[in-house]
Amino acid sequence: MSGNDLIQYEGETQSAGSAKYSLSFGKEADEMAPVVKNVQTSYEAKNNQAKLNFEVNENAELTVWVKDHKGRVLDTIMDAEEKPAGAHSIVWNVVKVPNRKYTFEIIAEDLSENKSVTTHSVKLK
Repeated sequence: MSGNDLIQYEGETQSAGSAKYSLSFGKEADEMAPVVKNVQTSYEAKNNQAKLNFEVNENAELTVWVKDHKGRVLDTIMDAEEKPAGAHSIVWNVVKVPNRKYTFEIIAEDLSENKSVTTHSVKLK
């Protein structure tokens, strides 16, 4: 039995008046996907680095891709890394790509395999 298993017992009492009862033990399965919020990007031309800041509301496996304007994955910054809830900051060392708009795609998956996808763009100048 895992930590997300739920054991329930239901039935009726056998007295003059009938009453139903229900007992639950353990934790119910998590049905909500992690929420990625407060996403911000910035670019520093002198360091040739793009920075991504964001928060996640629960522990999650995070994957972060950088995609070009055609949706092609250029770089995987993070690949299914377990991270705690809270604020995170990632730096992308921009190498040999033309100045244009790029998209960070953040995929957050919790232990119950609920998944959310968030995208945010950064423009290199």
